[in-house]
Amino acid sequence: MCDFLNILTTFFHYYGADDYPLPYLEEFSFTFHVLVSIDDDTNNQGTIINAYYQQPNIFIPGKKRYYGTGGIILQTLRRFISSIRCLKRFHLNNLLLGSNSDIGACLDELLENSCETLEYLEILNYTSNIIPLYIIGLFSNLYSLSISSHSLSDDVLLLFANHLIHLRRLNIIQDELTIPCRYSDSIWTEIDIILRENKREWCIRMVTKGKCKNEPYWPTSPAPVRAIVYDTSLIRAVQTSMYTCMEQYSRTLEIYVSNKKKTD
Repeated sequence: MCDFLNILTTFFHYYGADDYPLPYLEEFSFTFHVLVSIDDDTNNQGTIINAYYQQPNIFIPGKKRYYGTGGIILQTLRRFISSIRCLKRFHLNNLLLGSNSDIGACLDELLENSCETLEYLEILNYTSNIIPLYIIGLFSNLYSLSISSHSLSDDVLLLFANHLIHLRRLNIIQDELTIPCRYSDSIWTEIDIILRENKREWCIRMVTKGKCKNEPYWPTSPAPVRAIVYDTSLIRAVQTSMYTCMEQYSRTLEIYVSNKKKTD
C-alpha cells in the first residue's frame, strides 16, 4: 500500500502545483485495516506488529488489543493527501491515533488544499481515546458529516452550530472501536436556539453498526434526531429503547430501523 501511495504522490509532484494532473478527482477514501490480538500468555502477535509499525497506537477494551496506524504508513498517507486538492468528499476511517503529536494528521493536509471545496466528510475512529476534533469546524462548506461520538464534545457541537452554516446532516456513528460519549443536556437547547435564529436545520442520524454491543448515549430533546439505525446483529431493538426514543424525539424522528444481518 505504501509503495502504491508513494507512486501516486510522485506522479502528482512531477506535474507540480501549476499543472495539477487530476482536476476532476473529487473523492478519496481510506479505511485502515485494524489488526486485533487477544491477550494471553502465548500470543506473540504484538511483537510482530511492533516491528512493523515502529510505534503502534493500541486501543485495549477488555482482552482485545486493536492496533491503529502510525509510523511509515501515516507519514506516507499524509504526503499523499497533501498532494491532492479540491476534494468534495473525503473518508478517513479507523486510524486509531494515540500520540498527541499525530493529532491533526491527514486533516491538516486536507484543510490546506480542500478547505473550501469539501462538502462531505466521514471520519470514524480517528483517535483511540476521547479527543474532540475542533479542526472540522474549519471546513466552511461542509454539508454532511459522519463522525464517531468520541470525536465530539459540547464545545465542538457548538462550534459546528455557529460556524458550519451549510451543515445539514450529522451522522453519529458507533461501532466496536468507538468510545460512547455523553453530551450535556443544555448543549442541545443552545444548538436549537442557534439553528432557529439562523433558520437552519440539522438532520441527526444515530447509527450503531458492525460488532458493537453497546447502546449509544441518546442525545436529549431538543436534539434533532431524525433517524436511529441498528446496523448490527449484536444489539436487539427492545421496547424500552423504542419507547425512550419515541418519547425523546417525538417531534423529529422519521426512521427507526434494526437491520439484523450477520456479522463475521
